[in-house]
Amino acid sequence: MKYTMLGFSQQIAADYGLDLNDLAILRWFVDFKESGNMRSMKIDGDVYYWVFYEKISEELFIIKLQKSAIYKRLKKMCDCDILKKKTVSCGGNYSYFALGENYQELIKSQKYIKTKSPKKNNTSPDENTTSGNDTLDDLDHDYNINAPFESSSN
Repeated sequence: MKYTMLGFSQQIAADYGLDLNDLAILRWFVDFKESGNMRSMKIDGDVYYWVFYEKISEELFIIKLQKSAIYKRLKKMCDCDILKKKTVSCGGNYSYFALGENYQELIKSQKYIKTKSPKKNNTSPDENTTSGNDTLDDLDHDYNINAPFESSSN
């Protein structure tokens, strides 16, 4: 049996209800954030990265998903705490993502032995938006939609 797919545990992914398209999107996110070329900002002490849904659709054209489908798949990963999302409103709404608590489960190198069900996050989408009380460190107010992947200095 092949235990990993795109660097993620097949069994853990299946337990969370993720398929190969979800893993391709997650691999894109992880690789892009690690490249240092992704716009980022510190929110509530964690570094989040801006995701432009259309860019994923363009770069992962082989999975044939449009913006709305990509949004739903990222939301699914947030619902099971693989990813975390913050929406930043500053001259428009921008979706920022970070790795969630359960991401580590997907990249464990040892064989998976099913002993418990994965944790589900029942947070409503409205709870994932930033409010006036959130701290937005290093917020760059000069958002240029034509250059969505410039890295901000942290």
